Amino acid sequence: MQSDHDALLNTIIANPNDDLPRLVYADFLEENGSDGHAAFIRDQIELANTPDWEPVAVRWRRKSLEEQAGDRWRDSLPWANAWNPRFPFRRGLGYAIKTQIVQHLIDYGDALFASAPIGELHLPGGSMQEYEQLAQQDWLPRVQSVRFWTLTTPTEPVRALSASPLSTGVRAVHFEKASSPGMSFLVERLFQSPLGRQLRELTFRVGDGSQLDLVEALESGGETQLQKLAFDNMGFDSPAVERLGQSRVLSTLRSLSFSRMFFSDVHLDAIQAARLHRVQQLVFHDIGLRSQRTDLLVPLANRVRFPSLRHLDFSRSYGFREQIPPLIRKLQVGLRSLNLSGIRLGEGTIGELTRSEFWPYLVELNLNENALDDGAARELRNATPPRELVTLDLRGNPDLSETIVTQLQSRYGPSVII
Repeated sequence: MQSDHDALLNTIIANPNDDLPRLVYADFLEENGSDGHAAFIRDQIELANTPDWEPVAVRWRRKSLEEQAGDRWRDSLPWANAWNPRFPFRRGLGYAIKTQIVQHLIDYGDALFASAPIGELHLPGGSMQEYEQLAQQDWLPRVQSVRFWTLTTPTEPVRALSASPLSTGVRAVHFEKASSPGMSFLVERLFQSPLGRQLRELTFRVGDGSQLDLVEALESGGETQLQKLAFDNMGFDSPAVERLGQSRVLSTLRSLSFSRMFFSDVHLDAIQAARLHRVQQLVFHDIGLRSQRTDLLVPLANRVRFPSLRHLDFSRSYGFREQIPPLIRKLQVGLRSLNLSGIRLGEGTIGELTRSEFWPYLVELNLNENALDDGAARELRNATPPRELVTLDLRGNPDLSETIVTQLQSRYGPSVII
């Protein structure tokens, strides 16, 4: 006879996109003494329905990595040895699995998908025969996200999934290594298939060379519906980034991210000239900027071009120190989250920040590792704290005196992290 617990789980598995059965399950857990587990499920449901720059999401990021990953509840996952991604949970239950051998997923997939609302697969390389078999599995329509972690071009997986009429649920594809030969041809084939045209999220990591062919391949299937696009350590040269800036792919984006790359003024000008009027999240993480100009970011503050911008990240990027003050003076109301960690801002820049139009509306401000002294900290101390501020991160600023630290803690309360 099926227990109440199993019946609730089966309802969730049968309706993986519905939050209500998960909330009912959380109530059941709480009624049976698992308050912590119930709270984790409710928190993750709320998180999944909240933009990254709003208070709920910012408070979640203040938790430890172990809490965010749900390590305490990992043993509750069925087939626990299969749930090996760092973040296996989404909306409170098992979501992501990683396999080392494609055949294992084929052999045990029915049981795995019957035990949890799985929606993300981390896939290795494999033969065309294996992936053609995987592409015929009855559970494939439930897969929403695919992450290729193989060190070789995932030609066989992409071909098989692109040709499968069962890949109807996939909305996100992540390439963990995009420098392999033939990558641009693979992406071109992807976007010429129904799978490519239904994608909402795409990530490329670790690439070299021009990448011009790769950028052009994004448009090979005509109009796309991409909302998130990320390039990590891709080594774009000027022609590639200029072509990207002209791409119609950018017109639908909500999030655009660049990490671990070198930029020149040509790169930055091309990105800021792009059709990014829907972008809410713009990330330049660990970017080395090579330019003698100090006005490079002024176009970024043009609200006609970026009216929806809510989260802006320049973390660990160097060469931007002189670019930030003009940007701050221009940015208007709307920005909610600003990450300026590791840029080594001066005292005057902090004053500009606290007098900016967007300051009263900030939810998150990261000034970690900026070599701030007491003079810069006084600008923060004298300012009126933003009403919804959740996090003011001042860690990694060892020159702050105990006196000013105490004053900041008194002024900002639990929001400040020092």
